[in-house]
Amino acid sequence: MPPDKKAPPPSQLTSTEVEQEIEDHLVSEPALATDKVNTKVESKSVELTGTVDTEEQHSLALRIAKSYSGDRQVVDKIRVKQ
Repeated sequence: MPPDKKAPPPSQLTSTEVEQEIEDHLVSEPALATDKVNTKVESKSVELTGTVDTEEQHSLALRIAKSYSGDRQVVDKIRVKQ
């Protein structure tokens, strides 16, 4: 985005835009590089599914989702392997 424009807050993004933001940040996070966390975003919720190796990775994925979910409820269906 050009420096003269600010990104809209998450509450003003479409479900598709929120899903893309969350997926981009999950994929670019080195701690989650070997794990697959899936996202499904609807108008009122963000659902996370998949499996991670540790509780720390689980917490990180949740923090990323919550930071971009806006007013949407985050539904945690991530499984920790341990």
